[in-house]
Amino acid sequence: MYHTVVIGGGCLGAAAAISIQRKLNNLGNKDKVCLVEKAVLCAAESSRHSGIVRSANADPDASVMASISTKMWKDLSAVWGIKMELDEFGAIWIAKKNSDGENPAWADLSDRMKKIDLTFEEIDTSSATEKCGKTLLTDKNESYFYEPGAFQLDPSILRSTLYDAIDHNGVELMEKTEVDTILTKGNQILGITTNNGKIDAKNFVNATGAWSSQLFSKIGLKIPVTIEPVS
Repeated sequence: MYHTVVIGGGCLGAAAAISIQRKLNNLGNKDKVCLVEKAVLCAAESSRHSGIVRSANADPDASVMASISTKMWKDLSAVWGIKMELDEFGAIWIAKKNSDGENPAWADLSDRMKKIDLTFEEIDTSSATEKCGKTLLTDKNESYFYEPGAFQLDPSILRSTLYDAIDHNGVELMEKTEVDTILTKGNQILGITTNNGKIDAKNFVNATGAWSSQLFSKIGLKIPVTIEPVS
């Protein structure tokens, strides 16, 4: 009997499993967390992400949460007990100017970010070119905003770090383990059956992403999932 079973071994599922196990360890709780993945760790969408971590967002609450997340990634040793290499070079945001040559919506966003101590400031064309070099083709009809706190993770380094954190914190990882049946009693999930046997737990976390609809339709739960292409 596990304390928690996390279904789905992408970035979010792995992070959930590691964080729950570490909290149990810190409390002196000997219970275990199991991470179930039908392929291998970070094999699906997590293997194809940009790796860009940034905080500026039109929703202030989302920005606060992202800013907290950014600080955690940068001090991962305090969160998971291990270190990770990352590229801290900031990000340039590009927006089209209005017909009057201004961009009030983005200027307003910059002001709102200042209120939560997040640097997101407009810079001139020469500064943008200086930061990006010849890779940036500037346009007089565009505005450039700089977020120095943004950084990028290499997907392969992230994957290795997740494996290390899983081992370091004692999470039991079950790869190539596909859920066949969800065992319920009323509204309570009691366990799951997989191609590698039955797994019981007190708690279950759905971190299956695009697989959610397929998996949870088995117990009458409709979970709409939309995968949006990003270029």
